[in-house]
Amino acid sequence: MKIIFCMLAIVLIFSSIAFAKQYATTDSGKRVILNADGTWKYVKTADKVMSFDHDFRKAQWGMSREQVKKTEESPVVFEGWSDNFDATILYYKEKVYRFDSFITYIFRNGKLVQASYSFEPNDEENYISDYESIIEALIEKYGEPIDVVMEWSDSTYIEDEEKWETALRLGHLKRSGIWETQRTMIELQLFGKDNNIIMQIDYLDKTYVPESEL
Repeated sequence: MKIIFCMLAIVLIFSSIAFAKQYATTDSGKRVILNADGTWKYVKTADKVMSFDHDFRKAQWGMSREQVKKTEESPVVFEGWSDNFDATILYYKEKVYRFDSFITYIFRNGKLVQASYSFEPNDEENYISDYESIIEALIEKYGEPIDVVMEWSDSTYIEDEEKWETALRLGHLKRSGIWETQRTMIELQLFGKDNNIIMQIDYLDKTYVPESEL
């Protein structure tokens, strides 16, 4: 991928294949996003961990199921024990970031400690661009990620972006970004499993310690 950006008084500091956009820093040290059309805007920085009134959607960690249900307008799709999560869950379905999404609230000892969005891409051949649109939305809300990973377990298709969907499905490629707020760890993931592609965001209460670690 060859992209050339010309912008007065800005020094390009990295070109990451993890994002569709390019990032730069001004002479004054401020971070900006460089768009392909030549426009740009400032990026929220991660110098200070952000604080939010809510931890996931309109809910806060530690809420009971009944408290969480009062924060949602959509009907519950499923409520009860889940062997997959080994926990009690609330399950909803609605559009999030323009995608049909499964919304999961996870409760342990009666308290909300974890949650997630699982996305159904708009087009099964558009996982890469869909992922990039979500990561841009997360940058807008939380600032730059504290970690970004593009991990190849098999580099067969690393030079051929048109085959990255295939690489994902085969489990050769995994992409992720991690954000942090005062109370929450947030991880966006895109990876393959059992010939399916999974795109999800996981939210975890930073104070939660699994019983196995106590």
